[in-house]
Amino acid sequence: AAVLHTPPLKIKFEYDDEQSAREAVRTLSKQPQTIVVLLAFVNDLPGIFNEADALGLLSGSHAWIGSRSFSPASVNALVDAGRISNTTRDKLEGMLQAGHAPNTESFGLFKQSFARLSPK
Repeated sequence: AAVLHTPPLKIKFEYDDEQSAREAVRTLSKQPQTIVVLLAFVNDLPGIFNEADALGLLSGSHAWIGSRSFSPASVNALVDAGRISNTTRDKLEGMLQAGHAPNTESFGLFKQSFARLSPK
């Protein structure tokens, strides 16, 4: 069986511009790539994650790998500030476990996403 390789795609957005971040996620949602390497600052996360959640990109179809700003503490602070919902945070939990506690037994959505994306 042939494995098709989709080349990486760089999608840019403007710093601290929620509409720009949301548009970048909408662009991402129309692409075949399903592994997301997110390089963003904390101020950008609400636009990114709220739009990704609304489009179903946090429900296992995409695997997200994030920078240092994508941490449990920063995501919880955004929940406390009312910038993202508890539901969205809960969908991120597995990814945060994998990124910040690699020895944990439960990799949550992160592990499930990679299992779905791996060729058989």
